Amino acid sequence: MKTFHITRPDESIRPALIDKINNLTKPKGSLGILEELALQIGLIQQTLSPALKHPQNIIFAADHGIVEEGVSLSPKEITWQQISNFLHGGAGVNFLCRQHGFTLKIVDAGVDYDLPYEKGIINMKVRKSTRNYLHEAAMTEEEMEMCLERGAEVVRQCHEEGSNVLSFGEMGIGNTSSSSLWMTCFTSIPLEQCVGAGSGLDSAGIRHKYEVLKQSMENYKGDGSPRDIIRYFGGLEMVMAIGAMLQAAELKMIILVDGFIMTNCLLAAARLYPEVTDYAIFGHCGDESGHKLVLDALHARPLLNLGLRLGEGTGAICAYPIVDSAVRMLNEMDNFVHASITNTFNMNNVLAAFIMLTRLPFWKIKEVPAECFKHVVPYWPLIGWLTGGVMAAVLWLAGQIMPVSLAWILALIARLLVTGCLHEDGLADFFDGFGGGTTRERTLAIMKDSHIGSYGVIGLICYFLLLLQLHHLPLGLLCILVLSGDCWSKFCASQIVNYLPYARKEEDSKSKTVYNRMSRHELLAGFLAACFLRTAAAYKTVDCHPSSHCSPSSCSTD
Repeated sequence: MKTFHITRPDESIRPALIDKINNLTKPKGSLGILEELALQIGLIQQTLSPALKHPQNIIFAADHGIVEEGVSLSPKEITWQQISNFLHGGAGVNFLCRQHGFTLKIVDAGVDYDLPYEKGIINMKVRKSTRNYLHEAAMTEEEMEMCLERGAEVVRQCHEEGSNVLSFGEMGIGNTSSSSLWMTCFTSIPLEQCVGAGSGLDSAGIRHKYEVLKQSMENYKGDGSPRDIIRYFGGLEMVMAIGAMLQAAELKMIILVDGFIMTNCLLAAARLYPEVTDYAIFGHCGDESGHKLVLDALHARPLLNLGLRLGEGTGAICAYPIVDSAVRMLNEMDNFVHASITNTFNMNNVLAAFIMLTRLPFWKIKEVPAECFKHVVPYWPLIGWLTGGVMAAVLWLAGQIMPVSLAWILALIARLLVTGCLHEDGLADFFDGFGGGTTRERTLAIMKDSHIGSYGVIGLICYFLLLLQLHHLPLGLLCILVLSGDCWSKFCASQIVNYLPYARKEEDSKSKTVYNRMSRHELLAGFLAACFLRTAAAYKTVDCHPSSHCSPSSCSTD
């Protein structure tokens, strides 16, 4: 028996997602269903910055034995003829796929025809057509298992190709009959309300269709379990779609649900694994009788109501731009805090930078919004003036009454106290990660671990030994180098943040903060702040070069 391992999305990220959505530059709730979609997609992908990648529409095709009873206006030959139309790019689904950037996959689940697989059709044929369930089960247990597995296999291939969003469509004359039977069995809605026109039946045709399906239910002698109902009344393409949906949910992909038939496939899938609904977005409410009722039974809110009943995934693809808009809203829309920060100078940013990089009690001045910590990078060189200045001041004052070597040690201790060993902690993480990690994932995991390892200890020992060697420099030069070095190093760190991509997602980081990129003005200001002292240090270095014949005492009194 084919099994799937589907879990509901982790809810721990929900508060952060809601907070981000609510703080976008709009009245709370004003973007309606876009906000609901953004929350759902963020939960599915477990990120505050979701993305839609390589959307694909998969059409499963098969024939139905019940067509022999005249339940459809169209003959079964239409199935393979329409597939030929797909191949030539002339069907409704083709132009929609082209318009919205979808890759189209056509899967033969059980078409009663020898299709030209060399033209790109995926051959997953289980048998040629289902049996006539007026008299017997549509498929055997083995055939149903094959459908589930083959549908899952197609989705796994899409996932390997980089897709994280799929829509599903169908092609199979007679499949509205199977859908109606599933609907009434799984929702207890009277069969008469579940039966519609399908491919265009008139009222007499609909009545005949109802009588045939009613008789099929009366002839059913199974155990009434969801699996048995799916097997007995299902279509090969419909069961394959169930396997595809369940596999997509297991892989935490977004499922775009199309019309009446695919909604009933999702309904059937939910009877097997209720968690699948968390990954489903319902594209539209179609014109087929019963579609709204089954949507209501699923407590589903469709995105569109355009009177569609073509199938093939067309309604789901039409709804895709709305899904894309929800994702773009989350990623591209500004928030109130940032908007105020970028439009007018706000000291909260500066204060956040001091709080972040020092252990001095700046936090007592006022409470700084969490959003401000995303905008601290331009001010890092400014913090270097403080941390480097404290260190230089301690070094200069201590150097007046004790040897430079001891003054240098006191200056290093002062810096550790002011910064809370923040930089040394990061350096130790770096040595531990790249020393002990053999893969990218292992390196990141080690660096996130708060414990220090042997590589970190060795790295810090080497770091401090190198620093201690600087006490041989003249006092005045050492003071200038300390101040300029702190400013310049923080500017360099800011540029790493500014230009290089993040190694992990925001929610996986220690700080849970992703810094905003710097504007040109911010970049220039940071550069000038760093270069001012850098230039002074260079001048001092030249002034104290041995060729200038200056003495240590002259350097110390400049």
